[in-house]
Amino acid sequence: MKILIGINTLTNIDQQCYANHMQMFYRLGKHYGSQHQVALFTPKRATIDRMRNQTARVALENEFDRVIFLDDD
Repeated sequence: MKILIGINTLTNIDQQCYANHMQMFYRLGKHYGSQHQVALFTPKRATIDRMRNQTARVALENEFDRVIFLDDD
């Protein structure tokens, strides 16, 4: 299974959010890394709706099976 994770970071990301995201990515890789392909998409300075549309477009173009959206707040 191919999973694309989209995060809208605008110009920066809070330290606690970043640490939480890294912890989640570590766990995803540890538990599912051999079974699934996980990719990250973080477009630069996009509104939430535009980021989600871009993420969906990238997912469709690259035949991802699932999309996860993470907010940085």
